Amino acid sequence: MTAQDEPLVLINLFSMPPEMVDRFVADWERSTLSSRDAKGFRGTRLHRSLDPEAEYPVVNIARWDSVEDWQTAIEKFFSEPRPDHEDGGWSS
Repeated sequence: MTAQDEPLVLINLFSMPPEMVDRFVADWERSTLSSRDAKGFRGTRLHRSLDPEAEYPVVNIARWDSVEDWQTAIEKFFSEPRPDHEDGGWSS
């Protein structure tokens, strides 16, 4: 088994102003719906800090069967048009 074939756990820290957290969580919930049927997807959990001034108010932990499965899903996600994510989804 190579590193590419081993299970993958991603821990993503998201930094943003407090006023963006609610929108980020809603967008994240919508955007992860497509991942749930992706090959190799094992699950994801979004954790929200109780401290409104936290440097990283949102942390995501995602599990995949392999790096290859994750890369395939990410490539598909970013290659499809996403009208709800114009300009990265964070234009103000």
